Amino acid sequence: MLWKILNRLVRNKHIQSQKIRNRPKVVVERVPTKKGKGGLKYKSEFNVYIPKLREQELMFQIPSPTYIAYKAKPRKLYNGDCNYWNFVTSKDKYIDEIMTDLIGRYFGSKMSGNEKEVAQLVLDFVHQIPYEDRNLTYVKYPIETLCEFSGNCVDLSVLGASMLTNVGIECCILGLNGHALLGVDVPGEGSIVRYKGKSYQVAETTGTFMPSKPVDDKIGETEEDINTLETIDSRHGRKIIVEPYR
Repeated sequence: MLWKILNRLVRNKHIQSQKIRNRPKVVVERVPTKKGKGGLKYKSEFNVYIPKLREQELMFQIPSPTYIAYKAKPRKLYNGDCNYWNFVTSKDKYIDEIMTDLIGRYFGSKMSGNEKEVAQLVLDFVHQIPYEDRNLTYVKYPIETLCEFSGNCVDLSVLGASMLTNVGIECCILGLNGHALLGVDVPGEGSIVRYKGKSYQVAETTGTFMPSKPVDDKIGETEEDINTLETIDSRHGRKIIVEPYR
């Protein structure tokens, strides 16, 4: 019986869920051995499925071993002093692949002069990922957020920061009133946070509870009171706001 199942897997090349796209898929391939006898090689990967980003359907693959490697990384538990920027992985191979695809698909691979539009695209991408209501006892790495296809405000901000930094857009992670969002160094007239001589437009990364109805927040928009800003996390470290921010 087992042999019949394996043969069927080989003939079909792979198994992939049609109803739920963001699930690992198993690929079974024949691998020639030195004696000329066929063998079986197993490969699994996560499908990161974005059903509708500006009228386009997207699918990215992330190998399961990559996800497992990030999952196994030690991480500092949240204690009020954890710099969220430590979880930003802008140089990750799969973050780079996603950004290369997005820039090529929507902007013809042209970044110069489109920085604000690219930042909004990243925000729209992150908004597709459902919000996960959980206690902030740890922070997910971006690959975990993508593969699990869920995250809280910190996880989604870390993912957004990784994607933006990958293409050279300066940003920071803002913490206020138990919430996290991004500050993005692009022009605009919305709510801003001034830091290190730059004006960062606020950007809400928190997604939706309903993937079919993603939020549509724009850069510069937030319902949060910026005067309650408590921390700014960036590549420069963590800045703690000791007085009301103005």
